[in-house]
Amino acid sequence: MNATTRECPFCLEKIDITEITCSYCNNSMEGFNNKIAIKTNWAPIKGNDFSVVEQELNEISKTRIEFLATKSIKSMEFMIIGASLISLILAIIITLSDIKDSPAFIFWGFGVFALVFGLFMLKAKLTPRVFDLEQKHYYKGSKYELAKEKCDIIDIVAIQVLSEFISADNLISESNIKRKDSYKYEINLILKDAQRINLVESSNLQKIREDAKKLSEFLNIPLLEVIKKIK
Repeated sequence: MNATTRECPFCLEKIDITEITCSYCNNSMEGFNNKIAIKTNWAPIKGNDFSVVEQELNEISKTRIEFLATKSIKSMEFMIIGASLISLILAIIITLSDIKDSPAFIFWGFGVFALVFGLFMLKAKLTPRVFDLEQKHYYKGSKYELAKEKCDIIDIVAIQVLSEFISADNLISESNIKRKDSYKYEINLILKDAQRINLVESSNLQKIREDAKKLSEFLNIPLLEVIKKIK
């Protein structure tokens, strides 16, 4: 992309940098004509990744907010861990009973796999994303000094909200239930160098919009939203 063209945030086609309305999709470029928006990539960060980690924004104090896992996600992970522990207990009982041709190895295998998987996913989903105005930092994790994903709040210039189309043909179903085309949504941070950081994904557009608006107001920066409708 050269200095005379830009990417339309809505259809991702290359258009003239002076266009007020996209010549391909007819969407207005109002609000997207600043230098950062022109340089920013408008394709979803996650691409064809269908996994959704449900997190929601929580106000810890007037100077600190965090994205934390929802109660439903926590409950699901604890259920997986609980099922793994039950399986391991059954495996121990069967092993100690010395039953001939017992299915103990099945319970051992499932229990160990489910426990490791459950603990790994629980740790990943419980990891907070912190915005601290007092310390002037954003970071993912318990401490800024140890975080791999972090930046100074002054470097965050806008909040980006995007939609990602998910075709029913790409949804894996273990049953014969007919799936429908759908969208998932993501909130990203846009930095002053036009780089982006993915914050959260959700299938709940209303919740995504609410959290993006709160974050935009909390950081006092623009909210740039590109949401496509299912045809």
